[in-house]
Amino acid sequence: MTTPNDPNLRSGSGSYERTTNAHQRRLLSVYDSWSISTRRLIMVAINQGIPHTQLPAIVRGQLPILTTNLIQAGQIGITAAVRTSIGRQTARTSTVAQTALRNATQVPGTTSISDNARQIPAIPGLLPLEPSSK
Repeated sequence: MTTPNDPNLRSGSGSYERTTNAHQRRLLSVYDSWSISTRRLIMVAINQGIPHTQLPAIVRGQLPILTTNLIQAGQIGITAAVRTSIGRQTARTSTVAQTALRNATQVPGTTSISDNARQIPAIPGLLPLEPSSK
């Protein structure tokens, strides 16, 4: 058993661990890209003198992008998980497997991503967008 560099990843060298870790990395990449571009927009707004009270509106405006990208990444992860669980060869040749793959990505709520995406609008309230009083 190997230990991944990131302690938050699953250890092991099996296909389940690789699939899980790839999915986690994919989700983190989506969030990281979104947060970098949103931070840039906020910094531009600050440099243009936009009041701090309007910064949460910038974040709210970017949330649909985050939601869409997380759901897309979740669907990719679901497909990979189904393929891993039924085996790649079976996934290519079995009618039942093809149906399972098709259904897995079409059923809302099959992943916590869909459920968690509903919580995304709460993000602006959690961010320290007010100027520091220091």
